[in-house]
Formats: sequence, C-alpha cells, structure tokens
Amino acid sequence: MMKIAKEIKKTKIDALPNFDMARYLNSDKAIAEYLNQVLEEGDDALCVFQ
Repeated sequence: MMKIAKEIKKTKIDALPNFDMARYLNSDKAIAEYLNQVLEEGDDALCVFQ
C-alpha cells in the first residue's frame, strides 16, 4: 500500500483575498440563477441587499 504524504498549509483568514460574488454576476441570467440558488438553500446570509 502506497502512502501519500500531503503538506497542509494553514492560512489565516486575514491573509485571504476578499471575495465579492457581485464581480461574477455579470448578466441578468447569472443574477437570477444565483438568487434562485440562495433561496433554495435558505441561506439568508448570502442574500444581502444594500
């Protein structure tokens, strides 16, 4: 049996780049699909209107 060694790097949250879903919602179709998915999953935190 072959063992596979993987190195796990820890990254601090502050070191991660900012992610803004709005950058990827570049059409009415993409926005509608995203909102439908959020509503299906019931995750209100993903559906914030400012």
